[in-house]
Amino acid sequence: MYTKQDFDDLTAQLKKRRLILSLPCILLLGLIVYSLIIRLMWLTIALSILLGIILIFGITMFISPVSVYRRHVDHALYGRVRKTEGCLKEMEETPVWRDGLMLLPLIININDMKNEEDDRLFYYDGRRPLPGWDVGQRLLLTSYDKLITDWETK
Repeated sequence: MYTKQDFDDLTAQLKKRRLILSLPCILLLGLIVYSLIIRLMWLTIALSILLGIILIFGITMFISPVSVYRRHVDHALYGRVRKTEGCLKEMEETPVWRDGLMLLPLIININDMKNEEDDRLFYYDGRRPLPGWDVGQRLLLTSYDKLITDWETK
């Protein structure tokens, strides 16, 4: 489901976004130093506030989503994973947000479909194309935590 190329692409995208965000911040920092030299306190305060706003907005909206997804792909490729075999009981079509990731919840039953104690909750990556799974289909899921990293039908 994930490849090293996905990880490398996300790493390159993260570096590019950090560079794009750092350019206006360096410019503003230079202006703040200049305003301190010429002793315009109101300009120093205004530029500092603007720098803070750009940093908070840029990190929250521009860098953090790529960083979180890159960490997810890193765990999927190189982290400790386990395999679970069972039948698909249900899969929701509306995504949920967990730890900054858009995920689709699904329930796999590992033994008796009528026994709810055998149900296991997993999350499928909402950015990936949906597989053509049918209810009752037997699947072998590879996952870390509750996040599916790979799958195959049985």
